[in-house]
Amino acid sequence: MDMLFLLSGVACAVETVMLFMNKDFLIFMGNKNGTGLREEEFDLPRLYRAERWLFLIDAVTCIVLGLNLGNMLAEWICIALCLVTLVIHFNNFRSDLYKKRKRR
Repeated sequence: MDMLFLLSGVACAVETVMLFMNKDFLIFMGNKNGTGLREEEFDLPRLYRAERWLFLIDAVTCIVLGLNLGNMLAEWICIALCLVTLVIHFNNFRSDLYKKRKRR
């Protein structure tokens, strides 16, 4: 389980760095067969500005969990933060705030 958290933390850290460079590594990766999220639907600079901080929180919490830093309370706080950021990730992709405006 520790290895899983460490690998997840590293993947989130790589995605954070890529988002700070305004590129994507994970978010739209699964769209090769036409299903899933489409980059054309989103205002990418605005979405990347929000998602980079969420991925940073995910990276830190997963690495803390993987390295077993802190006591049991700290681990529960990290798990709660991961779940909260997961809900916010889903909310960002469903929100009209990050979708491109349709031109009239």
